[in-house]
Amino acid sequence: MKKSIAVFVILLGISLCVGETLTLLNFSTTNTDKSTADVVKELFRSELIEQGFSVIDDTIECKEIVCAGEAARMNSAAKAVYGSLIGIGEKIVVTMYVVRSDDEIEFTGRITAESFEDLEYVVKRLVDSFIFGKPIEETATIDNIVEKETFEPRRRQEFYTGGARIGFLFPFTGSESESSQLFGYQVLGMYETDTWLVEVMAGYHGFDERESVLPIGISVFRLLSKKDICPYAGVGLGVMLLYQDEYRCEPDSISGYCDYLHNHYELPVLSFGGGLLLFRTYSFHVNFDVRGYVAFGDKNYHSVSLSFGLTRRATSTGPSCCIGL
Repeated sequence: MKKSIAVFVILLGISLCVGETLTLLNFSTTNTDKSTADVVKELFRSELIEQGFSVIDDTIECKEIVCAGEAARMNSAAKAVYGSLIGIGEKIVVTMYVVRSDDEIEFTGRITAESFEDLEYVVKRLVDSFIFGKPIEETATIDNIVEKETFEPRRRQEFYTGGARIGFLFPFTGSESESSQLFGYQVLGMYETDTWLVEVMAGYHGFDERESVLPIGISVFRLLSKKDICPYAGVGLGVMLLYQDEYRCEPDSISGYCDYLHNHYELPVLSFGGGLLLFRTYSFHVNFDVRGYVAFGDKNYHSVSLSFGLTRRATSTGPSCCIGL
């Protein structure tokens, strides 16, 4: 309940902010040239407009809160955005201030760009922090991680994760089980890029006297967001090993003899589905998955699985690992 209220408050705050009129002032510079300040100002203008704000450009330069508040009032804006750039070798320290028209400061953020190329990500990070009302270190996404926070160049945003999920398989065609659900687990490995996820999975669902299922396959998913809450959807191919005890009676038996027949099927399978990948920018992921299976061949066996698990990103010091809960 408390988490729901917190999410509601954050969303309400965002809705109130977006659509406001801001006046964007010039950024002051120390040990860096004016052209860099012009680039930073343009990046802020573009990012704020993209986030839904109306932006009024002003050429004055402020270093005090009162000056910025006065600029907001003169432009009939709700708030003024200004800041400073400090050059330290190749690094540039960017500071952003947001001051309301009543001379009250609403936001202050500072982050260091490791290079000129890093400025785009620094500006995105500062604007995200302002919009969400969160500290800089809590607003990392795939889009705004700065150079000092990455261990590889941005043009190679891919890595491996490994882990496991547990859950239930719900067969609805071809099942011999007396139960409508089969508990089980899945072991998986993932290869993730900015927009795609390739998953290799082997699982077991059973713990039933009459039926057990071993799905094995590879799937490709499209990642639909670069945020920490990332939905995904895709399809896959594989094989399903199906073990069943089928209860059968001999039709011409006078005594009505009945017995269990032990059958084993190796069925090609198509899968489709999706889910949610949580904490995407962290070294571990929480995964909620919904998957449909269409197995065919010697027997048609159709089912749906619901599962939950954890995966951990591979590191240079050791392999990935995971425990499904």
